[in-house]
Amino acid sequence: DTTMLATRIVSHEGDSITAGQSGTPISTLVAPNLSPMGYGRNHAVSGSTLTDLTSRQAGVNATLPNSMSGKTAILVLWEGRNDLPSTYASNAAGFCAAYATLIAAYKAAGWKVVVCSILPSTVGGTFNADALAANAIMAGWVGTTIDAFCDYQAVLTANSIVASNSTYFAGGTHPTTTLYTLLEPTLRTVVNAL
Repeated sequence: DTTMLATRIVSHEGDSITAGQSGTPISTLVAPNLSPMGYGRNHAVSGSTLTDLTSRQAGVNATLPNSMSGKTAILVLWEGRNDLPSTYASNAAGFCAAYATLIAAYKAAGWKVVVCSILPSTVGGTFNADALAANAIMAGWVGTTIDAFCDYQAVLTANSIVASNSTYFAGGTHPTTTLYTLLEPTLRTVVNAL
């Protein structure tokens, strides 16, 4: 079984954006570019919130090998699109506090945690302002709450990409394969550094 020989486990968890609802998921695109190679899976489910991730946490942790000797487990978390416009509308700090609690439990199980920035959306309300505020908080977590931050927002800003651009976003929220492909080198660099 080659999975037992791999030295890294790289898994992904989140909502439909992580799952790849409107394109080839970034987990699939990044996998062949990881060095050293690893194995893992995408646990993401469309429509997920922090509550859903919490309910799936034991199952995600169960994918860790019985012995972590000589292995590194990396969990890439990409979450927030379903939480910010509802439970945590105008409350980025509250979202981040709840997220940090979830992350602490993953880290206690043995995962190194990468958090990805929340993408913009055309959902309206305070969502985009909340996402930017949450991203700023989460970027400050590196070295304490998380092991790395994947700043996709910087890629969007550098390329003048907005959520209403259908080349990159389906329905104003879900990345297309074109956007996932553009974001993949950022994730690759972050994961390969761990």
